[in-house]
Amino acid sequence: MPTGREVPLTVMPECVELSTGEAAAILGVTRPTVAKLMNDGVLPYARPGPSRRVALHDVLAYKEQRSRDRREALDELTADAVDMGVYDEAMRRGWELSDEQPEHDY
Repeated sequence: MPTGREVPLTVMPECVELSTGEAAAILGVTRPTVAKLMNDGVLPYARPGPSRRVALHDVLAYKEQRSRDRREALDELTADAVDMGVYDEAMRRGWELSDEQPEHDY
């Protein structure tokens, strides 16, 4: 189903090993961040030569876990805000503010 925007797609087997730069691009972080994740034991890696390599499946698993962790943290924050009545107040204020804003012709 076309969405009106094109997204590049690369298909490769999960057994592929990536450079730190390639892993960083997939994760949306910097290469030094990937190196730190490797040094901290978060991302396993191999050193077949002078540079480190990380398996694509490990990068994808880390990305999925990071996404789940973020979602759980956001859900907890939202639940806390609802319990304190802050969320409902913020939503009410958001509606009031949006009602007061002038319409734009785009």
